[in-house]
Amino acid sequence: MTEMPVISADSHIQEPPELYSEWLDAKFRDRAPRTVSRDGKTFVLVDGKKPRRIDLADERANEEDQDREFRSDPTGGRDVDLRLKDMARDGVMAEVIYPNSSLALYLSPNAGYQYAVALAYNDWLIQNFSAHKNQFAPVGIVPVIDIGDAVAEVQRVAKLGYRAIKVPLTVANRPYNLPEYEPLWSAIEETGLVLSLHAFAEAQDYYPEDWGEDEGVGGALIFMAMSMARGQYPVAELIASGALQRHPDMKFVVVECGAGWLAWLL
Repeated sequence: MTEMPVISADSHIQEPPELYSEWLDAKFRDRAPRTVSRDGKTFVLVDGKKPRRIDLADERANEEDQDREFRSDPTGGRDVDLRLKDMARDGVMAEVIYPNSSLALYLSPNAGYQYAVALAYNDWLIQNFSAHKNQFAPVGIVPVIDIGDAVAEVQRVAKLGYRAIKVPLTVANRPYNLPEYEPLWSAIEETGLVLSLHAFAEAQDYYPEDWGEDEGVGGALIFMAMSMARGQYPVAELIASGALQRHPDMKFVVVECGAGWLAWLL
């Protein structure tokens, strides 16, 4: 019996500290996305928004965990050779790759800034994995504040060799059933790229804390549960608006949002 190939549909990469200092348009470099540590917690700083805390496994690791060295890759997945060795050890044939801190890109209200960050990240990412197209499918990031910029970046990354792009899971006050998104759906369909909608990559800020202040009883649990539940919104918007009927060749995927809700939603 032939073994079924294993493909990781939601792998991630930690952006290097020098990514935006070297690749980002010079006028935005002093506002580049970055991570900072404060009181033992890690936060992502994005232009125009208050700090957004991210939960890292090594912050919760006890001494026994540390002894087991459960994090075997100090580069955060950027060392392709090491990544391939880990995949071979685990029996993984290929990976679809999403960002880590750049998931928070969409929190910035500045269209020019978002576009510049997307250009830098997409150029860096494809270069890092371009020699191993059969093993890695990096996912480009596309901002949607300016639909013209979004269309241009979809067309550009398709030429670079990308096979998928991600947009915000949800957009505050601009749901995906609005007619303004039609040029974007057309561009995605025409290029053959897969549209990805990933949990926690939203163009709105659901984090109530400022540098980790109290979120209320069960705040972290509520945030995690409802962030994944929000995957229902873009699915409903794409279906109800008729976008999928008008663009029958457009493929999309909702990532890290579960699927138990899909049956009753449909």
